Amino acid sequence: MNYMLIKKKCSFAKSRVEYLGHIISGNGVEVDSEEIRSIVEWPKPTNVREIHGFLGLTRYYYRRFIHQYEAIAAPLTQLLKNGGFKSEKVDEAFEKLKKAMMFLPVLALPNFDQPFEIKTDASGYGIEDVLIQAKRPVAYYNHTLAIRD
Repeated sequence: MNYMLIKKKCSFAKSRVEYLGHIISGNGVEVDSEEIRSIVEWPKPTNVREIHGFLGLTRYYYRRFIHQYEAIAAPLTQLLKNGGFKSEKVDEAFEKLKKAMMFLPVLALPNFDQPFEIKTDASGYGIEDVLIQAKRPVAYYNHTLAIRD
């Protein structure tokens, strides 16, 4: 196999690298503040399509940084499933999720020579796991449980 590198896209001997909206350094993985600003400035959704866009962005890129992401986003997710649109719970969830984005932790880089700890939590509507190493979060996992009749 032949590999080809494009010099302007390569970074060598750097203590900090920007990659897909994240900053990776010796401290761990954090979200680029420019990405956070765009979410914090996101206008209040006025229709279902805008909620899809907001949830898609926060869920796909950032939920592994947010403690209890699925619980915070649940009213928005339920709105998409059940229809309807305006409610106080939806507005609260939207603002709470934006606020959570302003205080994201720096996730530790895993060291596979050291032990990991897993903290779990479950309720009637969801589960959450936190992967921890040296008392620092490495990743959060959230999942909303489906209600079966």
